[in-house]
Amino acid sequence: MHWLNDPANEKGVTEVMMQRLKIDQTTATRTYKFMVSENNAFRGEGAIDAPGLAEMIRLLANDHVIPKREPWETFVDPAFPITK
Repeated sequence: MHWLNDPANEKGVTEVMMQRLKIDQTTATRTYKFMVSENNAFRGEGAIDAPGLAEMIRLLANDHVIPKREPWETFVDPAFPITK
């Protein structure tokens, strides 16, 4: 979380997003700015924000960035704390 939230790592974060999500640089950069810079979506405490993650999945599926909408629980390790 600290690495993700450090503005100096924006390029590295977007490169990981491009590789893992199979998206172009423009989409990765816009997603980073929207999620991290503008909305502080990953606050750094390492807790899973269940409603926030569900909404992010909905948005990504609606825009066809991910193949289909899946329950948020399929994207997380249950060992992490979850906020509801």
